[in-house]
Amino acid sequence: MSKVAVQQLLDIYRLRLEMAESGTTHPKAGVIAGVRRLVAGLEAMAPDEKVEGEALPSKYTFRNARTGALIAEIEFDDEAEPSGGEERR
Repeated sequence: MSKVAVQQLLDIYRLRLEMAESGTTHPKAGVIAGVRRLVAGLEAMAPDEKVEGEALPSKYTFRNARTGALIAEIEFDDEAEPSGGEERR
């Protein structure tokens, strides 16, 4: 697991959400929903707090590094067909 400051993740995932909503990228609806939950959760935290991210076989999880509380999960399905320009991290 890696630890990253809230503000750094917020900058990245706000941009990813903006790109998806504008049609620049085409992630699946479930990924977009997960990114929305992550952005909302990060916005509720202090910018200098740390977040732990973990890549699991079918999802990414984000937890408050201090408390261990789950902020959000972004689920993906490797077996599903891509919907054109789909982006994977």
